[in-house]
This record gives sequence, C-alpha cells and structure tokens, in this order.
Amino acid sequence: MVDGIIELLMGGSPMVAFAVYLIWSNSRSEKKLDQLSADFGARLDRLTAENKAEVNALRDRYEKREDEQRDRWQNVVSHIQTDRDNMERELVRVGQTTQENAQNTATQVQTFGQNLTQIDNKLTLIGEKVNQIDARTIQISERFRGLK
Repeated sequence: MVDGIIELLMGGSPMVAFAVYLIWSNSRSEKKLDQLSADFGARLDRLTAENKAEVNALRDRYEKREDEQRDRWQNVVSHIQTDRDNMERELVRVGQTTQENAQNTATQVQTFGQNLTQIDNKLTLIGEKVNQIDARTIQISERFRGLK
C-alpha cells in the first residue's frame, strides 16, 4: 500500500500530492480532535467525579450539622420535660401536704370546738352548783337568823 502511494506521488500530478497531503492532514487533524475529545471527556469525567465528591462532602457536613442541632434540641426538650415532670411531682407533693395540713387543722378545730362545748357544759354545771350553794347558804343564814 505504501509502495502504491509512493508511485502515485512520483508519477502523478501535483494535485495528487496535494490530495495526499490533504488526506494526511485531515487524518492527523481527526486524530488530534479525537485526542482532544478524549482529553475533554476525561477532564469532564474527573470534574464530575470531583463535583460529586464535593456535593457528597457538603451533604455529609449538612447532615452532620443537622444531626448536631437535632441532638441539641432533643437535649433541650428532654431537659424541659424533666423539669416539667419534677414540677408536677412537686406540685402533687405540695398539694397532698396542703390537703393533709387542712385535714389536720379541721380535726384540731373540731376537737377545739368539742373542748369548748365540754368547758361550756362544765361551766353551766359549776354555775348551777354555785346557785345551789348560794341557795343553801341563804337558807342556812335565814335559819341562823331565826335562831337568834
């Protein structure tokens, strides 16, 4: 094949040489374009891979920040719920203590009222006894006057 091309160049017209040159130049240009296209494709693939890696890194960083914020807020909510539960228990305890104190006070007031009733009854009895003694004293003093 090469021999045929050399014979054609040597025996042919300058137009044949020019045509061979154009074919060779076109072939070389196509190889260059193929190489540039392959290099561009490889570079594009590399940039795409780098971009995907950056996107994944950003997504991971964002998810990590989101998880940290979620954990922080869950800790805050947990702390508030614990405080609320403690307050509720304290309120129940204070309510029970207040109710017990109110019941004790009511019992003491009732006992005090009963004691006052007993004192009043005893004072009434003492008053009656004093009246009886006064009446006897008057009787004795009238008898004693009648003896004189």
